[in-house]
Amino acid sequence: MADFGVVAETDAGEPVGAAWARCLPEDEPGYGFVPPDVPEPSMGVLPGHRGRGHGRALMDALIRAAVERPAPVARLSLSVQDGNPAVRLYTSLGFTRIGRNGGSDTMVLDVWPRMP
Repeated sequence: MADFGVVAETDAGEPVGAAWARCLPEDEPGYGFVPPDVPEPSMGVLPGHRGRGHGRALMDALIRAAVERPAPVARLSLSVQDGNPAVRLYTSLGFTRIGRNGGSDTMVLDVWPRMP
């Protein structure tokens, strides 16, 4: 399975953030690793653009991209550190806590079948 991602831009075409999902091998797992066929999303929004809904728009677009792939993605997994306010976003998108690693929760979203 190939990596995939999306970019958010201003009306003038300047990037303000990106979200991407990678399938990592079992011998080099990420923090939200479940099995190697479950992509792990990451996201970044430039500081001056945070708190304006770009993170939600990026994650919505990434989930939609996962569903629209030729071989749709069944699940996404991620890790969120204690105190990270993004946990509210992930929970509102349907991610659920399935485990804990140190000071972080591992969360999973069942993507397929899901309406784009």
